[in-house]
Amino acid sequence: MRRRIIVGISGASGTVYAMNLLRALVRQPLEVHLILTADGRKVAAHEIGQEGRMTYILEKHFGAVRHPEARLVEHDPDNYFAAPASGSFHHDGMVVLPCSMKTLAAVAAGMAGNLLT
Repeated sequence: MRRRIIVGISGASGTVYAMNLLRALVRQPLEVHLILTADGRKVAAHEIGQEGRMTYILEKHFGAVRHPEARLVEHDPDNYFAAPASGSFHHDGMVVLPCSMKTLAAVAAGMAGNLLT
């Protein structure tokens, strides 16, 4: 079984860091699950000047080259039926980059307002 990593992008500044992380992760034989919040999408569009699916932007504008066994799955942050929402979804780690104070506070307090938190 391939290793699973969850990457969250929230509404803080620093989208380019997340894109560089994703570019590095897809070079490995990993299953990466991406959760991009609505505010994260707005900030990303402003900072990198691109809108749309992050998987497309990653390949076309950040030159990501995928490992043949890499898988990148983008989840809607409002979909509570997505795989990462389940307690039985086993993964090897999670990073939220960039992480807004709102998201950090929600995670710390256990307040589930979207799939990321």
